[in-house]
Amino acid sequence: MGLRILSAWDFGRGVALNNSRSLLAALKIKKSAMRCVCCGGPLKSGTVTFSYEDEEAYIFVEHVPADVCSHCGEKVYSPAVADMLLDIAQRKSEPVKMLHIPVYDFAQTKRT
Repeated sequence: MGLRILSAWDFGRGVALNNSRSLLAALKIKKSAMRCVCCGGPLKSGTVTFSYEDEEAYIFVEHVPADVCSHCGEKVYSPAVADMLLDIAQRKSEPVKMLHIPVYDFAQTKRT
């Protein structure tokens, strides 16, 4: 079983991305309408954990302000929050903690 060391703040449901362009697309810059762009459901303000993957590095950002769809879970970030997440993804700040996470390969897992 292999271990990956993550540059991370914590686990959470988020968006796995491959590059900065997809990061910007995934942030889905916040609009004034309070309806989900994916399903039309109502958005509720709260905090989420944002995740980002880039070349074998994983980043988790806790306590990120976002509007979250009550129906499908889609997250919408304000422009200021999106800018801060981009800075973090570009390693412009230090993580508050590091995690060691076990990684499994589904194709190599034996049935019991």
